[in-house]
Amino acid sequence: MFGDDDLEARAARGSAISTLAGVVVGAAIWIYVDGAAMGATSSITQSVTGYSWILIVCSILAYLMINAMAWSQLIDEDSGTTTRARLFLIVAVVIQLVVLCMGGFVLGTVYLSKEHSGMVDAWGGVSIFVSNLLIALACWGQRLATLPPKDDSSIGLL
Repeated sequence: MFGDDDLEARAARGSAISTLAGVVVGAAIWIYVDGAAMGATSSITQSVTGYSWILIVCSILAYLMINAMAWSQLIDEDSGTTTRARLFLIVAVVIQLVVLCMGGFVLGTVYLSKEHSGMVDAWGGVSIFVSNLLIALACWGQRLATLPPKDDSSIGLL
């Protein structure tokens, strides 16, 4: 994916992309807080703010779960370890997909419904969805940045 370069360059690139992913996650949290703060006077946002934080916490949890394991754990000689690692990854991906779907559901059914109109009301829902989407993009950007080289014989992924 990144070409044939040395290990130091790959490590530096992985570190830079991890830093960028951290900045994106920070921006996502800021966007969520901004949407909750702007809608503090809105009855819609007040009714949703009590539980909307659960989505961003679950999104960050999935981010940590997906990036917690090494690629080598997914392709290991011990089938028990490999099975547990793959199951862990599948659970994390399911959590992330459910969070994205729920963010879209909250945006569509609560904030963009016909009985509610106005940008202040809509921004609360948009911020919930966009913040979770940014965390998912940062998660997979960081995960793909740490792909092992193609010639790494210990990894059977590529």
